[in-house]
Amino acid sequence: MKTFLKYDYFIQLIILIVCIVGAVMHYKDWKFIEFYYVVGGAQLISYLIRLFLKLKQSSEFRVYGLTIMPVWICLVLVDQKIYNEFTMALIGIFLLLALLYTPIMAILYVYDCYNSYEPYKLRL
Repeated sequence: MKTFLKYDYFIQLIILIVCIVGAVMHYKDWKFIEFYYVVGGAQLISYLIRLFLKLKQSSEFRVYGLTIMPVWICLVLVDQKIYNEFTMALIGIFLLLALLYTPIMAILYVYDCYNSYEPYKLRL
């Protein structure tokens, strides 16, 4: 578990930094949207693994899950074309709002990974 927390923190941090630099470099041609999927996908996998580990879940971890899981559910619904006009309008509004708050949540998740790893840092 200590090893997972260590690698998880460093992987999340590196992915976030690389994607921020990439998004800044490609902001004009809308390729920065791809970086949402890269960071979000890595964090989703990490979140699901940490969800089933015997770790103390912080409030940041819970807030991250409550705000990010609906985004992925909406993306799956859109990808599978499981919607009508009204639900698509709601999903579209929700996904547009998610463009604003998901970068903040990504940084919050990396901070939470650091807080989970920090108690073990001196023991490794």
